[in-house]
Amino acid sequence: MLNTAHEVEADEIEEGVGGEARSHEVDLVLADVQLRLDYGLSQTLDLTVILPLRRVSMDAEFFDAQDRRLPGFQSIHHRDEVIAGLGDLALEAGLHLGGGLTLRLGVSLPTGGVEPDPYALGGLGLRHQHIFFGSGTVDPRLGVAGGWRVAGLELRAVAEATGAVYENDDGYRAGWNGFGQGAVATSLGLEPFVFVARVGLFHALPSTWNGRSAENTGRTDLLPGLAVEVPWGDWFFSVEASRPINLVAEGGQLDAPLVAGLAVGVRLPVIPPQSSP
Repeated sequence: MLNTAHEVEADEIEEGVGGEARSHEVDLVLADVQLRLDYGLSQTLDLTVILPLRRVSMDAEFFDAQDRRLPGFQSIHHRDEVIAGLGDLALEAGLHLGGGLTLRLGVSLPTGGVEPDPYALGGLGLRHQHIFFGSGTVDPRLGVAGGWRVAGLELRAVAEATGAVYENDDGYRAGWNGFGQGAVATSLGLEPFVFVARVGLFHALPSTWNGRSAENTGRTDLLPGLAVEVPWGDWFFSVEASRPINLVAEGGQLDAPLVAGLAVGVRLPVIPPQSSP
């Protein structure tokens, strides 16, 4: 669940039910499901396809100059609604370099929905949407991951980055973002359970609309978290939670008190085993 609140600029004040809205507050509940397929071509090369499915539920409230709630207020900027759809399809190739390291290169394709410039529409007094699930561009992706066993522990590390190199047809350009994470995993003698402690750092440059920075898009977060993994034959299960700690927020404020996740995977044979002669 996320929360964002901001004061209204003098030229954006709206008159409606109960008076003038001088501040907005929006609660958002985000759900992100990723369908992922990994296919090993050889001992050193694999291919990955990732399809995100996303849903956002929004609850908007409006307040006057005395910070009194304005029930029933209608705004062109925010509203109570639910939106859902595809994100951008990602294609990646993984090159296993040896020594526990894997290099990943890929692209995301513009399969997710996009919106016209909300700041241009807002300037004309027209209803608009700030939330959407695609970038409208073909964006590069790159990363590196590693895993090592040391003194009965499994050490893990990952770093990845993605971003747009040009604007889409509506003038939107997704800002570059990078993520790095280190983790320690151990069974604590309770096999098959694996307990993971990790800490990550996420940094995103602001996205832009025709050169104007979009609110709530430039930020740096520290991401401590815990997870429990259970490998079971060809199946894999994981439950995880992290508490984002915002270090820098540019152009607005967006608070995320908790992020929880569930992962389920299965290894399937592509080529059936040959029978003995």
